[in-house]
Amino acid sequence: MKKVIFQVFVSLIFLSCKEEITVVPESKTDLLTKQKWNIYKYTIGTPNTPTRSISQLASEKNNGKYYADFSFAYSIYKKDGNLTVLNTSNELVDYKWKFINETQIETTRVQNGNSQIDDIIELSETRLVLKTTLKKGVTPNDRWNSVAADLRSHGFGVGFTEVYIIEEFTAER
Repeated sequence: MKKVIFQVFVSLIFLSCKEEITVVPESKTDLLTKQKWNIYKYTIGTPNTPTRSISQLASEKNNGKYYADFSFAYSIYKKDGNLTVLNTSNELVDYKWKFINETQIETTRVQNGNSQIDDIIELSETRLVLKTTLKKGVTPNDRWNSVAADLRSHGFGVGFTEVYIIEEFTAER
């Protein structure tokens, strides 16, 4: 009896010590990679200020840096881990991508190695919503400085240490 109790106890210890492995269902990868995603809304803000969509920023400052014709901005995720993005500045950029877990994707820009983690807010056959959080001191300085300067020039104030960007995509039909 003591031997059985000991074996059960040891088994429980080993089970509790195992590292949890998150497996992303193939269906999520299929949803992400089977279509071209066109951006239709881009919202940027800080925790202490109201969010503003790109169209609001554009109307506040005619043809400002955030103004874009989003019919030309898209992302194509490929199963081999490559990601092609035509960004809102009409620049074609290559990335690598991978699921970190079921609710986060890591993208790494091939050109400079900078990476970011995007939270998946929604993923369906017709809609993809990603949220990126940038933090001063964590985000690479060149990216942080350009985003912070742009926000300050659009009236977001000074002193913020966190910025979030929400990109909403629709599947191309």
